[in-house]
Amino acid sequence: MIDKDLADFSIEYAQKLGASYAEARIDNHSVNAFMLKNGVPEISGFDRLSGIGIRFIVNKGLGFVSTNNLDKQRLKGLIEKAIASTKEAARFKENITLADDKAHRKTYELKQKVKFDNVDPEDKMGVLMEADKAILATKVKVPGRYISLTDTETEEYLVNTDGTAITGIVPKVSFFYYLTVQNGTQTMQRFWHKGNSGGFEDVNQWDMA
Repeated sequence: MIDKDLADFSIEYAQKLGASYAEARIDNHSVNAFMLKNGVPEISGFDRLSGIGIRFIVNKGLGFVSTNNLDKQRLKGLIEKAIASTKEAARFKENITLADDKAHRKTYELKQKVKFDNVDPEDKMGVLMEADKAILATKVKVPGRYISLTDTETEEYLVNTDGTAITGIVPKVSFFYYLTVQNGTQTMQRFWHKGNSGGFEDVNQWDMA
């Protein structure tokens, strides 16, 4: 779960320090990555990443600060430094204003028909193995074959001092290949990246074998 309270605190603290406007975006990323190099499985990655970014206007100057350290006290210090440096720099900048907009309060989620967590890691690697077999079946000499499959679920929360508060959950999946084809003494390389927002059902629909 994302720490919405930390994002709320960030914009309130920025205002306390003199910001006329502030917004914060905090997100969590759950990432699973699988790689195959010349038919041999490489080390897979299972990462959980989090971070927050705060944008603000102070003394009609625009400032920004971001970090992946979500300790509240450390974040306070970063905001204080960013506010102070933006105030100093604002003396040499043109005035910054933002377009008027009404507040939005929304929650959305892109549903997965086939959830990433319901697909075994062996099956995900199996997708790459089948793709590699299809490459070899062409009988073309492909001495370099690097292919990968990555699924990511992102939960994010955007809040600003105008009253907007938006929470979203978006799953994404991507397939990548980098091939080296050889004909005699000549070689050619090709890469391609395919991706969708959705669950593992998108992978099942791609013709990769």
